[in-house]
Amino acid sequence: MQRIVRSIRALLKILGTVFGVACANATAPVPQAPNTEPPGGVDNSVTPPGGPVLTYRYGAKFEPPIGRVVHGLGQWMEYNTKYAALLPTAHQPASELSFTPIADSVRPWNPSQILAGLQAMDARGRIPLMNLSLYAGQPTQAELATMSDKLFGVDDEIANGTKWDSRLQDFANVLKAYKKPVMLRIGGEFNGWWNGYHPYDFPKAYRKIAAMIRATGASNVAFVWCY
Repeated sequence: MQRIVRSIRALLKILGTVFGVACANATAPVPQAPNTEPPGGVDNSVTPPGGPVLTYRYGAKFEPPIGRVVHGLGQWMEYNTKYAALLPTAHQPASELSFTPIADSVRPWNPSQILAGLQAMDARGRIPLMNLSLYAGQPTQAELATMSDKLFGVDDEIANGTKWDSRLQDFANVLKAYKKPVMLRIGGEFNGWWNGYHPYDFPKAYRKIAAMIRATGASNVAFVWCY
């Protein structure tokens, strides 16, 4: 028994020595400065009249230049108003979020109302950040727990059928009619339980919607992949 105890102690001592050396030799990662070089060495810089040189990492539509972000607001008007009132004029939000459920069965489908909402954001001096929600309604977590099918979104119906195509075309027409920049989240927060999207059908639905909007000629839309 004593021999076993001595063997275990010897083994622990060896392990302690090995791991102690490994930890002692390990060096903490040195923080790296953010990469400010354009990809592939491509010159994506722009010099506005009378302004500094602006460089863009990806060259994507409505992408802010390196070192800047799009300062935006959420969808709650009450809190947006209070927040904006606290900020100086030079630091007002550049965008504002809104949600449009494509399968809303409670409120009537009203394309002109969607367009009016975009125009109201523009009047407030903000770029619309729209979320096209691919569901009919969102259950609470308690309700979701009682549902046998947790994937309640209509992204599968969009991907594999034409049931919602008429509304999707209306939506594309609204975006084109607006003419000004729009950042569009198609099924934003797609991995959230509160959306209930289907893992294999969601990408198909996303591509279908993007293709429909492009085919309409709405070149004023930037597509946002939002998880």
